[in-house]
Amino acid sequence: MAHDLILFMLLFIGSSVVIAGFLTKLKIHPIIGFIIAGAVIGPNGIKLISEPGKVDAISEIGVILLLFTLGLEFSVSKLIRLKRYVFVGGGLQVFLTLIIFTIIGLFLYKNIKIALMLGILTSLSSTAIVLKLIADKGLVDSPIGKSGLGILLFQDIMVVPIMITVPLFASNNIEFTDIAIKIVKSFGLGVLIFFISKYFTNFILSKIVKLRVRELFILTIILISIGTAFLTGSLGISMSLGAFLAGVVLADSIYTHQIIADIQPFKDSFLAIFFVSIGLLTDFNFIFKNIASILSFLIALLIIKGCIIFFVTYFLTKSNKISFRLGLSLFQIGEFSFIVAALSKNLGIIDADFYQLFLATSVFSMILTPFGFKYGYRIYDKILPKFKDTDIKDSLSDEELSGHVIIIGYGLNGKNLSHVLKETDIKYVVCEMNINTVKEMEEKGEPIIFGDATKEEILHQLGIKTAKAVVIAISDPEATKRIVKSCKTTRDDIHVIVRTRYVAEVDMFKRLGADEIIPEEFETSIEIFSRVLNKYNVPINIVHRMIEEIRKNNYETLRTTDIPPKKLFLSRVDDLKIDVVPYKILADSSIVGKNIVSVNLRANTGASVIAIKRGDETIQSPTAEELFCANDIIYITGTAEVIDKAIEYLENFQKISHETYQN
Repeated sequence: MAHDLILFMLLFIGSSVVIAGFLTKLKIHPIIGFIIAGAVIGPNGIKLISEPGKVDAISEIGVILLLFTLGLEFSVSKLIRLKRYVFVGGGLQVFLTLIIFTIIGLFLYKNIKIALMLGILTSLSSTAIVLKLIADKGLVDSPIGKSGLGILLFQDIMVVPIMITVPLFASNNIEFTDIAIKIVKSFGLGVLIFFISKYFTNFILSKIVKLRVRELFILTIILISIGTAFLTGSLGISMSLGAFLAGVVLADSIYTHQIIADIQPFKDSFLAIFFVSIGLLTDFNFIFKNIASILSFLIALLIIKGCIIFFVTYFLTKSNKISFRLGLSLFQIGEFSFIVAALSKNLGIIDADFYQLFLATSVFSMILTPFGFKYGYRIYDKILPKFKDTDIKDSLSDEELSGHVIIIGYGLNGKNLSHVLKETDIKYVVCEMNINTVKEMEEKGEPIIFGDATKEEILHQLGIKTAKAVVIAISDPEATKRIVKSCKTTRDDIHVIVRTRYVAEVDMFKRLGADEIIPEEFETSIEIFSRVLNKYNVPINIVHRMIEEIRKNNYETLRTTDIPPKKLFLSRVDDLKIDVVPYKILADSSIVGKNIVSVNLRANTGASVIAIKRGDETIQSPTAEELFCANDIIYITGTAEVIDKAIEYLENFQKISHETYQN
């Protein structure tokens, strides 16, 4: 018996690894690869596995762990941050899709249960595929990332009530009062279990962590997730709800990140088995015989669900282009729909033909998703070139913009840059794709417009013909590439500065024509090493020369480890701790008109004025009779303690002089 079981698992896992690995090399998503692998080795394929029921228990553990990790990522802070995308975007998408496909189901099947199942199954998209695509492209914080994440998060929230209500469809008559009672009962028990579990799990984990045995910690987490699922199942509510609650309980604990890291390999492994088990049920003969119905379902899904997502996300982003790409990225049927479909089939709510139709369409929709996500913008430009993705303020086009800076993207970097430019009286204009940000900043008087900077007409509205520089500070590498091309096509001599996350993208942007590329990961490294060298008293000109060389060579120096050692400083200079600090004399300062000797800074603090910058003129080693003027920048030298004392003295000197003048 044990030998047969081992042979069964060997065939099951081994063949799955080979087939899914081959498909992954063909750039097919692993989830799709596992489903196809199951179809190939299953009873409707080459019949390596003829008893799918043997893996049902293992795949059910995969579902429990999936919902447990989903609960771990269900943080209140994330919901608050994305509340508009989650509750408005996600809510509208799920309920509109459910209603429209339920109506279509009623028309086609004349059965309310099947119609409702069609609506439920099509309302969910693939969190696993879409989030990976968004994360791989570094778009999590971009408008497309926030909108997609918000919608997916709401869909994930809806999985729990769906798993509670679907079993009720198995009865002969659907009683909506029974559904409401079941939901309320589940909610009440869930809240009770939540608070009991919160105390119990935190108490247990605090004791386990003190033992410092990693294996024991992992086993305890698995015990909590499966144990809570078993408890809710025993109470007559969904095991999935129990697993989800266990995750939510631990979501805000100090152990969350470690739990996710430890449980991820188990979840991925069991989940892979789940998708292979789904594939075992796929019937190739059914696909060949019903290819027209499958393609019709697929086209209807793409058009109807895609349009719903388009209009919902347009309401959030006011961007045709982003909404179009999201429609092509989220139209597919998701992995949670497989779980719901398998459950409804086992309960007899849907028949084998409907299940096979759904399964085949789901797989094809998942296969198309990476292509829709990758080529969404290009498809938009080809089929909808006349639809402008803009909403330009008239007041900007009336302004005489010249020698200004164009800032594309109003995230943290764009906001900080605009603040500095404002303080230094340098003109600038901002282009942003988040309509909410645009409206908020417009009210504050910020020179900001809504538009897609990949379009030349937007660049013209931003004044690219007379601008001095363009700074691209967005989290979308693909859009950044297109903007660089558009800028250089419109005006070859414009100075383009690009912010990117990774140094690997430096060469690519250089080839596209960007004048300066600033990769965040290595700018952080430069900041760290410059501060360390400063601590060891390496001469500042040497540090600056090293930084210049690194940037000049496109950060190549930091990409290699074979740097020859150099003696850059003397080890015994710790006693020499002299700083030079600039201090600006404001126009209303009482120091204006006084000379250095009357201020008597050195005698009172020990600090010396070594230079004065007055407009474009720099006065080095000023005499004692030199008068201070408004807006002078004086350079004070001394130890840190002396300089602090000098600044305090100058501030107090102004106050004393002001009070004397009033008296």
